[in-house]
Amino acid sequence: MNQIFLFPVTEMLDITKIEEYNQEFIKAYPNSWEPFVTKNNFDEYLRRMNDYSEGKGNDGLKEMFYWLFDKDKIVGSGSIRLNPEIDKITETYAGHIFYQIVPTYRKQGYGTIICHLLLQEMQKLGLKEAIISCYDTNVGSINIIENNGGELIETVLGDGSPNSDYLKTRRYKIDIDKSLIEYDARNKLQK
Repeated sequence: MNQIFLFPVTEMLDITKIEEYNQEFIKAYPNSWEPFVTKNNFDEYLRRMNDYSEGKGNDGLKEMFYWLFDKDKIVGSGSIRLNPEIDKITETYAGHIFYQIVPTYRKQGYGTIICHLLLQEMQKLGLKEAIISCYDTNVGSINIIENNGGELIETVLGDGSPNSDYLKTRRYKIDIDKSLIEYDARNKLQK
């Protein structure tokens, strides 16, 4: 895998690439996945993403969104929440980082890469620590987080939604500088 990079969603003006991304999820989840951006709401989506980055229309939560590209194809998406502590549910059950990988590209290392790239972006913004969470049953995300230096803080009941007490959410802390140094060192050894 080469030429893998993050691209801010607010700068992505090619709806064709986004529609290809949507189709990948629709194929994998035909009865349950609804695209969050389409030709019909594209301009509104870009405006909303700009507003969210400034904490407007998102209850003050500042969130920056990215596409993960491999060459010219979107293979995932992610976001950085700059101030998750503004909302107790976001702080407890979501943290600073969100990511998802297109189903056909899962289990190929892209999850670990997008998490790493989002941590790089956080470092550029001057952040030193990231809180990241996942379901206790999501072995893929557990591996992704731990591959990026995640240290388990706690496991809490629920996921922040009503009637979710049967679920368990794992909360991790990542020292960003340490994570980036260790990730780079590991990848140099593999080359």
